Amino acid sequence: MIGDPLDVKMFESTKWILGDSKPDDLSEAWVYPKELESTQSIKIIKWFDFNSHNMWMSSITREELSGKTFCFVKGSPEKIYSLCLPNSLPSDFE
Repeated sequence: MIGDPLDVKMFESTKWILGDSKPDDLSEAWVYPKELESTQSIKIIKWFDFNSHNMWMSSITREELSGKTFCFVKGSPEKIYSLCLPNSLPSDFE
């Protein structure tokens, strides 16, 4: 695993595994718990690496069991603010 050392440590603390995509799947990767008895896994559909011009990074994921799709975004507060609908932000965002 490569990336920002803090991000790597944070992921390692989850005790999950980042694996290659399944042979019959075009997704980039899967993450799943180390415990083999767990059936939960999360498919990483697409990720967008950080670049200093955009000031953010994101990933689009889908939970295998529920089928729910999520978009996770990380970046400077100013940039995240500009990407959001104003009425979707908490009143104490700033």
